[in-house]
Amino acid sequence: MSNGDQKPVDLSSRISPIWTFVLCALVIAGSLVPALMVLFGSSGTNMLQARIAIILVYFSIACVIGLLFATTAQTTVKGTVGLISLMVVGPGAFFLACLIIYNYMFPESVIQGSDPLTLKRYGELVRDGERHNEWVPLSDWTQRIGALHKLYMRDEERNLEQFLGEVYYHGDDNRKLKDPKLQAIFVYGLPQADGTIPTLGIRRVSGSRVSNVPLVYFGAESSTSEGVTRALLLIRHANNAVEVKDSRDGNWVQVDDDPVDCLTLAFFPDERTPEGDMLSVDTIKHFRNGVDSASVQLAILSRQARTQQHLWEMMGEMAPAQDAVPLVFRQYQSTPRTDLAEMAKQDDLKWWLEYLDKRAALPDSDTSSDGKLAKEVDKMLKSIAPDLKFSNCLTHTALTDKTLYEAAGVKNVVMATFLWGVPLPATSATRPQTNPSAQ
Repeated sequence: MSNGDQKPVDLSSRISPIWTFVLCALVIAGSLVPALMVLFGSSGTNMLQARIAIILVYFSIACVIGLLFATTAQTTVKGTVGLISLMVVGPGAFFLACLIIYNYMFPESVIQGSDPLTLKRYGELVRDGERHNEWVPLSDWTQRIGALHKLYMRDEERNLEQFLGEVYYHGDDNRKLKDPKLQAIFVYGLPQADGTIPTLGIRRVSGSRVSNVPLVYFGAESSTSEGVTRALLLIRHANNAVEVKDSRDGNWVQVDDDPVDCLTLAFFPDERTPEGDMLSVDTIKHFRNGVDSASVQLAILSRQARTQQHLWEMMGEMAPAQDAVPLVFRQYQSTPRTDLAEMAKQDDLKWWLEYLDKRAALPDSDTSSDGKLAKEVDKMLKSIAPDLKFSNCLTHTALTDKTLYEAAGVKNVVMATFLWGVPLPATSATRPQTNPSAQ
């Protein structure tokens, strides 16, 4: 403690200027170097890093002020309290004043939750993780599909709308199926003289309900905007009676049965896909997103050879870059099979294919919508081989190029892509005509 007899102290004679400047240099280096490392030492800077840098700068300035003032002061200080006041309180007051001014200029309410650097860095980290897991953005994917890029770009707006709908249009999760099974069959007919290729699409959905009465998604779209689509939804009830729904019933159809067993019969009589095709299976419309998954079988059959065949996953991008389409793709690691005999033996699928054969064999006087559509498709099959029909299409030797993809635990949309190989000579046979009354 100080007393009245203590002699005054001249600080300027106590502290060497040389050592003061050395100490100042060390303080500046010890504060500014970490501040510069925080600001420029990483690929991105967030608000917390900026605040730490500012505090370090304030601290270095306050320390230097205290040292320089003590060195140059010509004032006499009595006792230890006065010394502490000069060396600590003065720089401390400066430090606190700087923080108060900073807080006044940049209040928490302004900067909280609106840090563009933080959001930018977060997006970069998410995208880096996706790339590490081999997901690529739409712009890169379109370059990986080769000549199919032309097919995509010919109707880019429609294709993009379709992709986004498949990924983001989930429907009501409370009315989905638990771990459903999806089986899809695509059969390509012979190339026509006008450059089109008639195509058959079959998709079977089966599974048990989660809780509420499920809604089954019913939709089929041509690969091109000018293509015609004919599609029906067939619902198999417990007594093997089949109920037929068409597009007038909407995209989501309520199915009261449990378990559910439905089949979509689609015919695309004038598909114009000279390069190849893109075939998607919209799995996530049938199970609870983020909870369940699906098992998928996707069979592609044609007489014409196919090349560069791939199976892809497609999902929404969590943190897309600015002006980027929020879609990413990844090649599915599944080795395709060429022997479809096991798939053809599955009882429920076999029942459906035999049912379609029976509908196609009905007399011409039959006016049922599924009978008419089955007859139309049967004509296309018979143009490939006289004895080709629904029930033997998976194993018939006339369809020389067969591919079967199988995947379990699928949580994203899956899409198959391929290019046509050596083209077959175009047939002059009359293409099956659409029958508007069957829609």
